[in-house]
Amino acid sequence: MNLWASENTIHPDWPVRVKVVPDNLATAASLTENGQHLEMHPAEQIAGFRAMAAEGKTPAQTGDLLGYSPRHVQRMLKLAGLAPVSLEALAADKITTEHCQALALEDNPDRQVQVYEAACREGWNNKPEVRVIRNLITDSQVSTLNNSKYTFVGEKAFSGDEIRADLFSDEQGGFVDKLALDTALLEKLQWVAECLKEAEGWAWCAGRMEPVSRYGEDTEVYRIQDEPDAVYTEQEQQRLDELQELYDENQTASDETDTMESEIEAIECAAQLRAWTLEMRAQSGVVVSWRHGEICVQRGVSLREQSETEDEPAQVPVYERQPEPVDEISVPLLTRM
Repeated sequence: MNLWASENTIHPDWPVRVKVVPDNLATAASLTENGQHLEMHPAEQIAGFRAMAAEGKTPAQTGDLLGYSPRHVQRMLKLAGLAPVSLEALAADKITTEHCQALALEDNPDRQVQVYEAACREGWNNKPEVRVIRNLITDSQVSTLNNSKYTFVGEKAFSGDEIRADLFSDEQGGFVDKLALDTALLEKLQWVAECLKEAEGWAWCAGRMEPVSRYGEDTEVYRIQDEPDAVYTEQEQQRLDELQELYDENQTASDETDTMESEIEAIECAAQLRAWTLEMRAQSGVVVSWRHGEICVQRGVSLREQSETEDEPAQVPVYERQPEPVDEISVPLLTRM
């Protein structure tokens, strides 16, 4: 208006209609006005949402004022923490929000710049690919989404800064360091082994990443006994037959069939354990490991030469820490803990 007045396009006293809004709504009013004329650029959204957050607005309040979902606002605010060079590239349309979302997996701005520059060097005509950016950041990590190891170990096994949350994943996935995950897995396998040793009366126990093999170096230390036939009581066999008949009558999966499966598994587990006599358990151990995405329990594993293991204790990872008292414990129950 001042320009028009200086050019005599309008009279200096020309009346101009204005709308007065409270200070706490000024930013929202400005963004709303801009949005009515033209869809806001992602870079403008980031700057606007960041300004409203600085005023104390929550993502829900900002979204309600501007017509966005709280999750969208939260995601764009996450991008506000990107390195300035990345935001400048977004504003210049050199990269997209997808590139920014991949860069946001890294919290360190300096590291973001390094990743961005490396991705540009690898890209055709210096144009970075989203896939390359993501791989550069998570190269030493694995996804937590549909990860059987992570599901078994549980989120509580890690501190908050050990999990790289992917805010832009619809499934609420994330990433965790491979070594940290395997370390947590081994610790839980050892814990399960200790619980089974205490509850079932084995002489020793061990938790390890892979099952004891009948071949290779394991044969120098361990001997795997053939598992004896399960021993069912008359009541167990009768109940097992009843459950199997009921299960066969149900053609579709349901809560009822899940309950029956759990009871069948518990009966079979008790019968298999009963087959190992007290004498067998007193002379052998239990090994708990990980195989094909599931826990693997090997009972009745013997040490080849007790004298050799006493001379070289480091060869056999035997864990003697006493766990909490456990009654009627089973592998299905332990894996849910």
